[in-house]
Amino acid sequence: MNTLSIKNLSVWCAVTSLIVALITSSCTSGANFASGNAANKITTARAGAGTDAPTAVEPAKTEEKSKTEEKPKVTAPPGVVLSTTTTDLENAKSIKVTATFDTPVTGLTADKIKVENATISDFSGAGGVYTFTVTPITPGKFTVSIPPDVAKDSNGKGNTASTPLTRTDTVVEVRSTLALATSSTANSVWTVSSNGTGAKIVLDAANSYPMTTFAGAGSGGHRTFVSPYGLFIGTTQGGAGGGKVTFVSNQAATGSAAVLAVDLSLATPAIGGGSRICLTQFTVAGVEYLGAAYTGSDAHRRFYKVPIDATKAGYVDTTKGTSLDAGIGSGEWGYSCYTDRTRNYFWSKNNSVAGNITGINLATGAALPITSAPNNGFTMTGPGSVAFNLAGPTQSYSLAGATDGSLLSGSAGSVYTMAHEPISGSVFASTTASTLYAMSAKCFTSIANCSGVGQSSSALSTAYRTQAGYIGPMSSLNDGRILGLERGSTNSSVYLMALVNPNNITSGLTITKIKDVPGDTYMYSDFTGSMDVAKGSIQTIDLTQAPNFLPGISLKAATLAWSAVAGTPTTWTGLTLSVACYKKGGTVTLAALTPVAVAGTEMDISKIAGCSGIFDQVQISVQPVAANTLVFSKTVDFKFYGKQ
Repeated sequence: MNTLSIKNLSVWCAVTSLIVALITSSCTSGANFASGNAANKITTARAGAGTDAPTAVEPAKTEEKSKTEEKPKVTAPPGVVLSTTTTDLENAKSIKVTATFDTPVTGLTADKIKVENATISDFSGAGGVYTFTVTPITPGKFTVSIPPDVAKDSNGKGNTASTPLTRTDTVVEVRSTLALATSSTANSVWTVSSNGTGAKIVLDAANSYPMTTFAGAGSGGHRTFVSPYGLFIGTTQGGAGGGKVTFVSNQAATGSAAVLAVDLSLATPAIGGGSRICLTQFTVAGVEYLGAAYTGSDAHRRFYKVPIDATKAGYVDTTKGTSLDAGIGSGEWGYSCYTDRTRNYFWSKNNSVAGNITGINLATGAALPITSAPNNGFTMTGPGSVAFNLAGPTQSYSLAGATDGSLLSGSAGSVYTMAHEPISGSVFASTTASTLYAMSAKCFTSIANCSGVGQSSSALSTAYRTQAGYIGPMSSLNDGRILGLERGSTNSSVYLMALVNPNNITSGLTITKIKDVPGDTYMYSDFTGSMDVAKGSIQTIDLTQAPNFLPGISLKAATLAWSAVAGTPTTWTGLTLSVACYKKGGTVTLAALTPVAVAGTEMDISKIAGCSGIFDQVQISVQPVAANTLVFSKTVDFKFYGKQ
């Protein structure tokens, strides 16, 4: 055997086994194969030995080790959550916000916090919790958030961005006009002179009494009726343009001309010569009509009724007009008239003191005798020993009425005109002796002698007698005030009259001259809207159209406030109020609300079901307390106020 080869192989294997343990077994197997020795020893000859003495060499030991590789730990960036206990914000107030990190951080300062429409103040905190105050700059939506990488944890990692926190400082305020029948004519007085010219005077809050004028009403005597649409004028048959009913719109500008509504010379039968035309407006089975009392060419008392039609220039459809027969009478029926709204009765009388008062049942068209009047047969001695009665033939030609349907008439030659003032429950009566009386309306129903009963009177001094010397035509505003006209040949004067204290019939009278108008105001009946009844109105405020409104955000502190027509009383009366709050498309359930007595005062509606929380519609219903209500507030709008 080649000893050198085996020796060299053994040395090589020994060295190699020290470096690479995995090949040790191979090397050992090679040595064994060369020596023929199955033992785990290798026999070698030591260099320099005289003999070949065998030397035992231990093979390199192998060690199997299972090692697990360790990976470095990876941490998530710090997260942050913003919170506040404030859900609703009062106007111009602030909210306290807390920023909570899920691990302690450093580096967060107030100037690193992002805000929209807000400012940051009172910043404090450390580690994982910070607090600060957020104040909105302007009403509306404001937002606060923590941007990414503005604070770092102990490993130097920056934070993630927070979810923005949004709140609102919003005032939602809208106005909605609730249109009542008299809203466009309330607080005005119309005059018509014998030459056919006229005027509309607004009784404004500033007492400047702006006036517009018109012409074309026809010459002669006139009877007027103020409707929700404008003024209807009946002109006595005989003069230029007489025997006709004309119309002036509420919106007519100065210089406008009255337009023809009805030509009674074309009626069947036609109007008789010299006949007056006394007017009214009424409703039957939901249809509005204009009514005109006149004496026909057949000497019968006639009542012409024609449907109101806003598409016509004269506001009536004469193709559907009919003439009702109220019976035979003497004189010119239609000299003066009154409409009992409670019963839907129309009453009129002749200019002759011997002429009886007769009427028409507006619902059936049947003629009515005076016995159908609620105060039929009354006779009363009034102040100054003036007689008042319905019995005739000593009644005056000026017929009026109270809101309960009682008829008012005085003795011929003494009483000129009368008007009922329902707030104080009084009747104003002017006499040809230049005295104006105010007495209780009970004098015309239940008190036989009112000469000594509490009253107010005014001997019209020279200041109130610049022309004829006494107040002529009168018409009530149904709010504590009466309008009176003093006729004159070249111009006439308009007076505003009232009790000093409406709760005290003996408190005295205030009489204020407000305007002079050209011509002789030879006219009677309603010229202030005193016979117009309240009509209900339902309006809806759409809050989605309001500035700053945020859909889907809760509304709190909801209120309503109502306003009155400028210059009219600001006390709520004669109307009911109901309110509903809901989301568009949802169920509308109106709830009754007791209105505040004084206009402009806020009413809390947040306790009404649906009016606190998420809603975007507010429905408001205003209705008369009863059919044919004559005394009511002249509302012009309702203001909603809420906070988000």
